[in-house]
Amino acid sequence: MTDTRQVVVTATAPGPARHARRRDIEGLRAIALISVLLYHAGVRSTAGGFVGVDAFFVISGFLIIGLLWRELSSTGTVSLGEFYARRARRLLPAAVLVIVATVMVSWKVLPPLRSQSVARDGLASTFYVVNHRLAGGGTDYLNSSAAPSPLQHYWSLSVEEQFYLLVPVVMIIAWTVCRRQQRDVVARPSRTSALSALALVGGVSFIACIRLTSTAQRFAFFLLPTRAWEFVVGGLVAIGAPRLRHVDRRTGQALATVGIAAFIWSVTSYSAATSFPGFAALSPVLGVAGVIAAGCTAMGSAVNRVLGVTPLTAIGRISYSWYLWHWPILILVPYVIGHTVSTTGNVVLILLAGGLAAVTTYLVEDPVRFSPRLVGSARRTFAVGLSLSATAVLSIGVVVYEAGRLPNAPVAAAAPSLHVSRSAAATIPPTTLHPTTSSSAAAAQSASPTTTLPPTATVDPVAAALASASTEEEAAIAAAAGTNEVPANLTPTLSRAHADKAVPFADGCFANFRDTAIRSCSYGDVNAATRV
Repeated sequence: MTDTRQVVVTATAPGPARHARRRDIEGLRAIALISVLLYHAGVRSTAGGFVGVDAFFVISGFLIIGLLWRELSSTGTVSLGEFYARRARRLLPAAVLVIVATVMVSWKVLPPLRSQSVARDGLASTFYVVNHRLAGGGTDYLNSSAAPSPLQHYWSLSVEEQFYLLVPVVMIIAWTVCRRQQRDVVARPSRTSALSALALVGGVSFIACIRLTSTAQRFAFFLLPTRAWEFVVGGLVAIGAPRLRHVDRRTGQALATVGIAAFIWSVTSYSAATSFPGFAALSPVLGVAGVIAAGCTAMGSAVNRVLGVTPLTAIGRISYSWYLWHWPILILVPYVIGHTVSTTGNVVLILLAGGLAAVTTYLVEDPVRFSPRLVGSARRTFAVGLSLSATAVLSIGVVVYEAGRLPNAPVAAAAPSLHVSRSAAATIPPTTLHPTTSSSAAAAQSASPTTTLPPTATVDPVAAALASASTEEEAAIAAAAGTNEVPANLTPTLSRAHADKAVPFADGCFANFRDTAIRSCSYGDVNAATRV
């Protein structure tokens, strides 16, 4: 999510480039954000709103690759320190604020084990690797029903930050190789060479995206190598911008109209059933690229002018903070108020998140981002960035420690070790896991006379036996509902129960998505006469 005020539009004639703010890109960012917000709010007509993230990737590729190309073309190198300092000033302040706030609120309103998981997500988000955490955890079939993390949306920021980290280094290496192949350390690699190299990288990424979408969709969705082609498409538009200025007005109008139509069609036609990213990502990615390309033409287009209207640019201006705040609010508010929220209620929450985003932009983002002391010194910027990251890590560490301090109940000497299985945990009624269910209410439910047989002339002996067998368990549950202590002899511990797997899973007896052969494992007496 890059500031459009840094965009440079190259003039058609040789000479200095002229700087201009692309208001249409701010508006395009607003459209992308709105699609994501409505999708997360549960608005049915925007079931494909997740493609808004793809629009952000294309925009970032256009701005960042274009910026690096112009610096390479004019100086022959890239100031990595200044580049990373700009990214730190842009991204860190709001990101750290939301991470810390989310982890702290989660600690107060979520069950201890859940808040620990959120804290770990916060740590991964702080270092921009939560996309790898989600890709790995999401492929665990036995953990697929876990509730979404309030920091899950940081996956896209992680992908972008990984892109920001790698792309300048890759471009410098490619630039150096091209100059050596030309055997002229003074000559500048041509624009055609840059477009060809970029297209090659994008092509490899797109092929990987197609293959993994059909075999391991989570990896294709969350990881940079399979998303890099979306940034590359934006970069191709940026490097080819001077040539686009010669495109006639009618062609520019067609590019923008078809492009915005393709994006809106994706938002309204896609759903959770869409195999994504894969080929389906072409529609929103190329659509957004078409709109941006139309804005690079000499005359622009009506679509670009509409995108540049003040209401949309105002939303685009605070889109970064709005994106950060909306998801934690949607996830955590139901725990705070004690019940789920309707679609209309979610829209209201999103509007409240917008107000919070405006405050964050003007009181946190901008003061750091445009501070004269920081803008003039990459060293000071990195010092502030390290301080912010250290604050987040310290806060998260406190939550992990405090949330893990579950009081242990005394264990009798002869008490057997208890094993909590995933299948047993799954049988607990959801109401007993709700954060607002009080222990007294649970006790009342457990103590309800569900096992008392009605007075009848004939008592079914089977029903009587079942009722008698369950009486002791019901009494134990009713007694346990009033305590906050956890048995100290649980195996596995309560904090590790969510990851507990049956022995065959742990032994690798089940095939994964890469396997082409059946695995087998034998247990018990392999020489026994009876085999199961």
